[in-house]
Amino acid sequence: MKSKLTYRLAATLIMAIGLIFTSCKKEGCTNPDATNYNSKAKKDDGSCVLPATTTPVVPPTSPPATDTTTVTDKANTKGLTEIGSLTIDAAEATIKLYAEGTLYNGYNKLYVVTTDKTSGGLLKDGAVTIQPMMDMGTMKHSAPFVNPVGTTPNSKGLYEASVVFIMPGNATQKWTVKVKYMNQKNQKEGEVEFPIDVKSNPNRVIDNFKAADDTNQTVFVTWKLSATPTVGVNDLSLMVHYRKNMMEFPAMEDLIIEIDPQMPSMGHGSPNNVNPVYSPNGTYLGKVNFTMSGLWKINLKIKRKDGTLMNDKIYFEYTL
Repeated sequence: MKSKLTYRLAATLIMAIGLIFTSCKKEGCTNPDATNYNSKAKKDDGSCVLPATTTPVVPPTSPPATDTTTVTDKANTKGLTEIGSLTIDAAEATIKLYAEGTLYNGYNKLYVVTTDKTSGGLLKDGAVTIQPMMDMGTMKHSAPFVNPVGTTPNSKGLYEASVVFIMPGNATQKWTVKVKYMNQKNQKEGEVEFPIDVKSNPNRVIDNFKAADDTNQTVFVTWKLSATPTVGVNDLSLMVHYRKNMMEFPAMEDLIIEIDPQMPSMGHGSPNNVNPVYSPNGTYLGKVNFTMSGLWKINLKIKRKDGTLMNDKIYFEYTL
């Protein structure tokens, strides 16, 4: 009986000692990521303080620098016919020449597009000039023309010019148009020359004469058609130039022009016509009335401002 009691007392003593040792373990923060981590702590007491999380600040990126003189937009050439594309290496530019369709002897609009040789971007700051030339084999001559105005293209990205081709071309007599370009981006210039196919106009819209007075000037009168004539009253725009030399054809101002439209097949004319008068834009503006469809002949009488007759034999013909 005594031995059993001794055994029970010993077991109780051992358990008591184990509880004492267990309760004496050191408490603290056992999380190594905490700012108050205690490597000696054996029991976590819930006091760990973790560092605050922050979102890293990413500095804004700047957009790449852009070239303000060369842009990536394209010229609007809808409805135009491309004559050709040539590169001016010296000016680092590509030149494209356009027309509104087939070119005929008479008045024609031309359009020039300038692009960067490398990027293909539209160049919007540069001077464009043109020079038409007819090579007849034994001689060369130019024609009346108007250069683009200013150093920037229009809202469509086009430099506008015009030429009065005073004769059609053929296999041995050929037209060219030289385009000279000054690239303001690099201050370099150069020129290219385009071969031009000028057809014979089915309508008579240009005529020429030798002045009957003592000047003996060779004069060219051109019907500046901006739209196809129709039955009824039409705007009439005429251009008059004289040949100063084989390369220069200045415009003539302050002339008196009288018109007389006739329909030869019917033997009658038309009422309500208005004789063209000179306007500031370099043309003579009037009205012509076509009362029915068919072939019309517009007889012209040209006088100087003092009334001196220059010619009364020239005419235009047009079939409506």
